Amino acid sequence: MEFFDNLASYDITWQFASKDDEWQKNKEEKIMAISTYKVFLMQKNTSTNQFEKLVNIKATPDLIGQPEQIEVTTMSDRSQKFIPGVEQMEALVFTCNYTKEAFKKLWDMRNKEGEFAVFFGGEDYNGEAKPTGQDGVVTFKGTLSPSIPGGAVNEVVEMTVNFFVSSELVWYENASVLPMSTGSLGYIPSGY
Repeated sequence: MEFFDNLASYDITWQFASKDDEWQKNKEEKIMAISTYKVFLMQKNTSTNQFEKLVNIKATPDLIGQPEQIEVTTMSDRSQKFIPGVEQMEALVFTCNYTKEAFKKLWDMRNKEGEFAVFFGGEDYNGEAKPTGQDGVVTFKGTLSPSIPGGAVNEVVEMTVNFFVSSELVWYENASVLPMSTGSLGYIPSGY
């Protein structure tokens, strides 16, 4: 009888340990969403082949456009039929707080083609959020043009960074998988 009591105790203990290990292993998969906190607009530094934060942003545009629908319906079809066409892409407009320094930096870059990215995810380092791209990265090539939109009484002065995209927007799982042509080492914050 003592043998069976010990066996039952062992099985129950193993089941609890198993469930706990499974929960630990899968807790990353159970994240339901991420916040816009730690989303960064990045530019590729051509001399280091690394992405660096361009400016702090307040709002992002829609990324990864939808393809146009090309109708292929014939007179023999009971309902309309479509195939995917060219991906729609308008100018990407990011909203930022205006500072003279940030606007000058963007002004000096206007109309020059470069490589850019949006990094999702970061780490806190000495009280500041640093980009890591651990939750995904969208890369693209294009030219930028800064602008200062109108304002009203008692509002923050804002600026926008308008990108005219010259390549496909590509999504990567995280910054560590970026191909060499877009900065294979991703982003390494200074001070690490």
